[in-house]
Amino acid sequence: MRRSPVGRPNGAAPPGSARCTGCAWRITKKGRSRCTCWPAFRTAPLVGTCYLAFNCARPPFDRVEARRAFARALDRRLLVERITRSGERPATGFVPPGVHSGAGEGDFRRDGGELLSPGGPGEVERDRLRAAVGALERPAVYSFDATELQRSQAIALQMMWRDALGAEVEIHSLPARLLAQNKRSGEFQIARASWVADYLDATTFLDVFRRDAPNNVTGWASEHYDALLDEAAATTVPAARADLLRRAERLLIDEMPICPLYFYTIAYLQRPGLAGIHRNLLGRIDFTHAHWEVNGSGF
Repeated sequence: MRRSPVGRPNGAAPPGSARCTGCAWRITKKGRSRCTCWPAFRTAPLVGTCYLAFNCARPPFDRVEARRAFARALDRRLLVERITRSGERPATGFVPPGVHSGAGEGDFRRDGGELLSPGGPGEVERDRLRAAVGALERPAVYSFDATELQRSQAIALQMMWRDALGAEVEIHSLPARLLAQNKRSGEFQIARASWVADYLDATTFLDVFRRDAPNNVTGWASEHYDALLDEAAATTVPAARADLLRRAERLLIDEMPICPLYFYTIAYLQRPGLAGIHRNLLGRIDFTHAHWEVNGSGF
């Protein structure tokens, strides 16, 4: 799962590696599994969201206008097409596709619509966003876990913020354990985060940002948000419950303590000719009906 860093001249691969002429992935002994032209390469949907957490207790992100501007300055489609490149989808809300709405056969994301644009802002919106942010006293700091993928993503985010807002953002890579510790203690401004469903219901995502939720590291709290979730938990009418949860998500995106980036997929290898394997949206694998096809071939 290794990718070459962004910004290498002419997209050149580092020493000791090469690039596939078909999909442009860097190919090394460890990174061959990411070459999308390889017959064994597969992707599958996963009910999870990669997002940014803003520290709402510290300037400049104690202002909702700054949070909205930093979130709306990003081109999510560009991230998934140029950086992650494993079938991820731009996040147009916090709850990903695949979660039932609770009303008939509806999908929560489809029924809730797009709360965020998958593309970047136009020129007119950029002027408005820059005015909302204003002049920062010092560069903001984005903290992320120290992997090549996240470094490439951080550089792309840094460039988008500079281009759309005129804002300078320092990027700091940290060991995963230290990043998690800093988020819990509030020692961050912007930090990479993610959430993958425990079960296929919108509450597995929305409950994360209740006032007293242990995984709510943003410092944001809303009595109205909590009340919507409480009312949804108490109702026995599926359509009414779905409406309350969609209202809660809209409030979350409007207040923007987080910035959803993209909805996850799982990238994996499966030998050609191996069939009958079922992967569900929670990432679990069922080999009950696995078998080799008669004309299957190896790799």
